Amino acid sequence: MAQFNGGYQESLCYDRFKYNDGSFSFAGSGTSSWGPMTEKGSMQSGYRNSCPYWRGTATLTSSVNSANTLSLQIEGGPGLESPCGNNKFFVLGGTGQFKSFNRGNGTWTIHCSLGYKDSWLGTIY
Repeated sequence: MAQFNGGYQESLCYDRFKYNDGSFSFAGSGTSSWGPMTEKGSMQSGYRNSCPYWRGTATLTSSVNSANTLSLQIEGGPGLESPCGNNKFFVLGGTGQFKSFNRGNGTWTIHCSLGYKDSWLGTIY
């Protein structure tokens, strides 16, 4: 599990007739089972089968050695105007110490009220 504090910028998705009209970007730092890390990523909104969804990528980087990174696909929805809340993540790959971590998934929970906090919980192998 990893927990981060940071900031975000958001443009909400309201109009069902527009495609990719919302965006969400975030950055933060925190702790994980591998030690201190930073996070950075972004998502775009769109529509799949008339339901809004959010999709993008994130990178988690070791604060001890920046050569150690995890690349993740992130998805939210369906039916969400904002990605704040529970989302899914899927491991795309890793570098450095995390190079062997090329599979896994879990839940990425974003807390947008009272400042930005998020947590990652899942299995990475």
